[in-house]
Amino acid sequence: MTAKSLCKDVPGAAPAKSLASAFGVDQDKAQAALDFMTQTLADRVERTTLSRGGLADIFDILARPAAGEALKQPAALTSPDVAAKGNGILDVLIGSKHVSRGIADKAARQTGIDAETLKKMLPVVASMV
Repeated sequence: MTAKSLCKDVPGAAPAKSLASAFGVDQDKAQAALDFMTQTLADRVERTTLSRGGLADIFDILARPAAGEALKQPAALTSPDVAAKGNGILDVLIGSKHVSRGIADKAARQTGIDAETLKKMLPVVASMV
């Protein structure tokens, strides 16, 4: 599973553009963060599906309403509703805020976006994928 396969069905021409607009960051940096985070989440999805319980959790996530509609209005990406849905997904895939923070910190080092912004962006990306 690749990051591109996870985001292929995300509505809108440019999810990175929407993220950049919503979080006030450069579009190229938003794209780099999106690539890193979606690949990390793709790896987590793959790992989670190795167990029956994990597979059931993934199906539960897929049955929930997606945040894809929020991509039509970038300001909606920073809404508490999208963040809450994304945090629920992260709970299933990652299970630990410490690990989520580590993902944001690593993405910050790779992209130049501050870690606090990426900590807010990660649940949104989780909702998108």
